[in-house]
Amino acid sequence: MTDDKKPKRGGRDMKKAFTSYLYDDAYWRVRELAVQRKTTVQALMEEAVDLLFEKVGDPMRASDSARLKAGLETYRKE
Repeated sequence: MTDDKKPKRGGRDMKKAFTSYLYDDAYWRVRELAVQRKTTVQALMEEAVDLLFEKVGDPMRASDSARLKAGLETYRKE
C-alpha cells in the first residue's frame, strides 16, 4: 500500500507521533492528572505544547480546540 492508500485512523491523519522520555514518577503523575481531569494523556500533552508555543510567542497550536480558535487547519470527519 502506498502512503495515500493507507487507512486513516480517527483524527490522526494530519498528525505525527512524538516520543518523549520522562522519569518514572513524572510519567505516572501525568497519567494521574489525566484521570483526575477526566481527559487523556494525549490532550494533556497537546495542552503542554500549546503552552510552550504561547510562551515563546509562536502562534502555532497543537490541540484541535486551540487550532480552531487560531484559524489553523484541523482534522474534520466527512
